[in-house]
Amino acid sequence: ARALSSGFLAACEIASAEDYQSSGASTLVRDIADSSVMAALTCILFHNTKDDNGASDSSSCDAPHPKRRWLIGKELFLRGLLNCAGCRHASGIHDSGCISGRTAGSKRSRSTAFVDWEMVDDAEGASAAAERPSRAGTRKFSNNNSSRATIDDFANALRPFVVYYAIMDQLSADFSPSLDDQAIEEAANRLVEVIEECQRSKGIHELLEKAHVTLSHSDILKELQRGMVAA
Repeated sequence: ARALSSGFLAACEIASAEDYQSSGASTLVRDIADSSVMAALTCILFHNTKDDNGASDSSSCDAPHPKRRWLIGKELFLRGLLNCAGCRHASGIHDSGCISGRTAGSKRSRSTAFVDWEMVDDAEGASAAAERPSRAGTRKFSNNNSSRATIDDFANALRPFVVYYAIMDQLSADFSPSLDDQAIEEAANRLVEVIEECQRSKGIHELLEKAHVTLSHSDILKELQRGMVAA
């Protein structure tokens, strides 16, 4: 677990290299997508108080380091999370799978706590959120519709991973193994505030702003597409 984020970041650099051509490229992107969630978390758990900027002494401190791994590599972590969103979208996965079939339809099933977003219908009249995507649909997006598609068409697919990114960003700003009880409580309150702000977002554009996502919309779609093709 301690080395997971290192392997993840190395794989991201390989996959994004301009001269990288391999028959296993889709497999590598899929592995990046599958490991992205845990790689982000373990990066913070094990490397948040260390200098990750190539310092020879690998110095550490009792507070989040200004050159910690998350700050240096968080764009790559975000890209991996977007790849994961694309894989899930192409596979028709719309929830975490934590709610069992026996309780999913009952009155006592838990709410997602998200406000409802109205999805924008595409030119063919099908809602991107309601439609179960297929590999054929993915290829259609990749080859023909990339100029027409917008992040609004994939808002529900992007949403949980953008929120997770915001959670990790706030966690990295506070976490160190030496936190005392009062500091943990204060950090937890700040984390709850971030989650609640994300939950109140009325659309994907507002959520991206609140999560401090700096990637352009075209880059977001590109990473989402890579995940869809690799699924």
